[in-house]
Amino acid sequence: MTPISEANFIVVDIETTGNSAVSDRITEIACITVKDFEIIDTYSSLVNPHQRIPWYIQKLTGITNSMVRFAPESNEVFPAIKNLLNQENTFFVAHASKFDSTFVFETFKREFINFKEVPTICTLKIGQKILPKNIKKNVGAIANYFQIPMTTKHRAYDDAFATANFFIEMLYLLQDRYDISTVEEILEFQNTKQNHTPKLKQQTRDRLLQYKKLSPNQSGVLMFIGTNGTILHISKTNNISQHINSFIESTEIYSQKITSVLRSFVRLEWIETNNELETNILENRKIKFHEPEFNSYKSIDLFNADDIRINDATQKLLVKNLSMIALLPNSEREKTIDIYFINKGKYIKSFTVGSRSNLDLVFNEIHNIFYSDTVDYDDEIDLNEFRIINNWLRKNETVAKVFLYDEQDELIFDEQIENAIRGFYDDPIEENDFYVGTFIYE
Repeated sequence: MTPISEANFIVVDIETTGNSAVSDRITEIACITVKDFEIIDTYSSLVNPHQRIPWYIQKLTGITNSMVRFAPESNEVFPAIKNLLNQENTFFVAHASKFDSTFVFETFKREFINFKEVPTICTLKIGQKILPKNIKKNVGAIANYFQIPMTTKHRAYDDAFATANFFIEMLYLLQDRYDISTVEEILEFQNTKQNHTPKLKQQTRDRLLQYKKLSPNQSGVLMFIGTNGTILHISKTNNISQHINSFIESTEIYSQKITSVLRSFVRLEWIETNNELETNILENRKIKFHEPEFNSYKSIDLFNADDIRINDATQKLLVKNLSMIALLPNSEREKTIDIYFINKGKYIKSFTVGSRSNLDLVFNEIHNIFYSDTVDYDDEIDLNEFRIINNWLRKNETVAKVFLYDEQDELIFDEQIENAIRGFYDDPIEENDFYVGTFIYE
């Protein structure tokens, strides 16, 4: 059995000249490596197909004949793909995986590259079982459901990157709601027909309906409360009302765990949040504090950044000094920007400003969080929270502008942030405007 945390998941997406793995060819391939719930490596390349790309595919993907005419050959690209897939405990992951895996494995054969096929995980099959039935199950729709930005579609890297990010979200759901802890269990889960949970008792259904009427269409954290105020289960959601409705309408396949929660709870409580990062941080903090019976909570001790016995001293220094301001476009209001403040590896707060608004509030927060002697954040660092921030930054790397605080002059730092806010919608986001890569797990 391979624990999820020890597996190498190679998330693959390809673009091709057509649908036949025998007669058509790959024009582009991307591989995103996921390990221990994080993206740790990326690879992508155009591939010379030595055949013309039909015009409708050129229009769909943006990959033209001229782009691939001098692209690397298959026998140059696929040895690198083989090396990725030949790692120990490695699994091939793709959306509607049969298409991608058939093309990839057929290319290995055609190029006489000795390759032992690895088990294949299909995010489409998983999504059809664990995601609400009312959302489409294509890459773009699932990415939107998990609030993953996609700047372009039908290009291998962008689709693979989005798939890798929502696959990580799926791994968390499989672990927390279905008690799945190994890759073999994932394979069995995706390939086995599942039956919906038996209909809820009318009393339970009526209770959920009442809470649905009271609940907001807002992101937040939902808590199932048992007798004596005991918290049974905590889950995050981007829409509290829809999440409650999914239990009523049985739009997802339930695990025995969720069935037990629905039979045992006496009331629901929720806390509304303003954005995805806040939701993820709040869920982590609540689970860590309450350790609910039905959450798959694995305790990770807090460590002191000055305690070199816990981890590598250089890595701890990176975490301890990780202070930044991140700017992201607000998805609901035009010309507004969400500003996130992170100090010493901890999420502090966020709020929204207009790109042409008065920024005194921003400058006051910068002063209070980074420069004021009266504000003191302890040196204990929660690795789960740090990972949440890291993954969130990685997921938003194509739309975020991030400014690392390094004890620079306050006025200079204020000016950098103001210029970024004022020009956020005027200037294209360049590669050096955001942090790329992981902070600690490399």
